[in-house]
Amino acid sequence: MLIPIFVFTLMASGREAQNMKPLDQVLDEKINIKDIGLVQNSYMYDRDGALISEIVSDHQNRVFVPYKDIPEHVKQLFLTSEDRHFFQHKGFDFIGMARAAAANVKKGGIDQGASTITQQLSRNLYLNHERTFDRKFTELLYSYQLEKKLSKEEIFEKYLNTIYFNHGVYGIGSASSFYFSKPLKSLSLAETAFICAIPNNPTLYDPLKHFDYTKTRQKRLLEGLKKAGVITEKEYNKAVKQKITLNVKEKKDAYPDYTTYVNEEFTKLVSASEGFDERLKKAKTKEEKKKIEKELSNRISSLTTSGIKIYTALDTGMQNRVVQQVKNRLPYEGVQGGAVVINHQTHQIVAMSGGKNYKK
Repeated sequence: MLIPIFVFTLMASGREAQNMKPLDQVLDEKINIKDIGLVQNSYMYDRDGALISEIVSDHQNRVFVPYKDIPEHVKQLFLTSEDRHFFQHKGFDFIGMARAAAANVKKGGIDQGASTITQQLSRNLYLNHERTFDRKFTELLYSYQLEKKLSKEEIFEKYLNTIYFNHGVYGIGSASSFYFSKPLKSLSLAETAFICAIPNNPTLYDPLKHFDYTKTRQKRLLEGLKKAGVITEKEYNKAVKQKITLNVKEKKDAYPDYTTYVNEEFTKLVSASEGFDERLKKAKTKEEKKKIEKELSNRISSLTTSGIKIYTALDTGMQNRVVQQVKNRLPYEGVQGGAVVINHQTHQIVAMSGGKNYKK
């Protein structure tokens, strides 16, 4: 009985062997990593180039900072605290994984993850934060693919621009702007270490609620830099002693009358220039029209989440005067009105009132 079973098994395994694919080929088919576009803030400016409105979409406040513009001590803070062998490994730290596995077996579950920076990026981009073996294994496969497709610098850049700093703030550039109202390059070592303390546990280390906890972790991060020889004892003492003063930045969104109209004009411009107008004219059914309108809406969303800059002809002085005059000249309850000021030499709208006490 064993002989025919053995022959059949051999023939079946031969057929299976012919159908086998290399691991890399299977992963390329199942995990096809293309260009990783991150949601970014877009901006609207007046005629003098001053910012009048920040367009923050999908509840992700992100100011993207290229790798070359990220200060060295920011990189070292994350390398020493999260992944010391990042530039040596291929996405996994086997020693760290073995240490974490031993701790997990001892506790009877997943307590330690030993996630490298690549693994954390995989989780932030594609997965969730469940503490399961299945999610952990999937994370390793995505990390393997990321290491194949991107350079170490590209992985590190995307990691530093995707980590969460609470209050809808993503990325180190947005954190600097939100908590200190300053660009990242203007932060001191102490301020940098302070915000770098947040992503480890954004709820626990939320500086607006638990300032002392954040300060304690800041000190630990600075100790790590000193221990690694990145900073001197003198630099460490100076950073630890520096007083941290938060200056939370409010989202810029001025002149709602004007910016609302600009958004409408922007939609019309895209619709006309990219063929949506023609398609809507030719649409024969309501369903077809709705489908095209949805495509246009998605296109507008993709543009405003890609970090675009919109320059307008707004004269802020004239805008304030127009809004005030509409309010003063129409004092009666229930009486409304609007006003538009056009520069007839340039044919540009320089000010606009959408009515008394206009709101978006």
